[in-house]
Amino acid sequence: MKLLVLAAFCGVAFAQSYTTVKDTLSAGEQGAATNGSITITWPQFRYGTATIAQSPSGGYNTPIVAGRVNVSLVPTDRSGGATYRVVTTIGSQAWVSYWAIPTLPSVACASASYCTIAEVTVSTTTGSLTWSTLTNAQWTTLTNSQWTTLAN
Repeated sequence: MKLLVLAAFCGVAFAQSYTTVKDTLSAGEQGAATNGSITITWPQFRYGTATIAQSPSGGYNTPIVAGRVNVSLVPTDRSGGATYRVVTTIGSQAWVSYWAIPTLPSVACASASYCTIAEVTVSTTTGSLTWSTLTNAQWTTLTNSQWTTLAN
């Protein structure tokens, strides 16, 4: 019986938590939902509080359909500075951003159950405008020229 309890406790101690990043991307003057893809890569990093565990390096690609982004990632807020590299591709244009993922609930995110892209973005390679400074409302009011500037 003691062994079973110890095994159950160890399973909880090493359980990996995830934070969901959920948002809707839209572009252009009409705020039309957009399609594309997001490729997320990350280095190996340590995470956790009571138990330090190793997150192996890796990556994956997920589609953006009708503007919807919904991904679950291991938090990086206790990793010593690790970030996710995110390549967003819309049509023939792509840009790179870096995401720092908090453990939820977090003051960094308005929702206790997920974060938006703006809430996790720490930097981008987009020129004079930056994704990290755009609010959700601003995403939907980008003009075609602003969208082009951000994507280049």
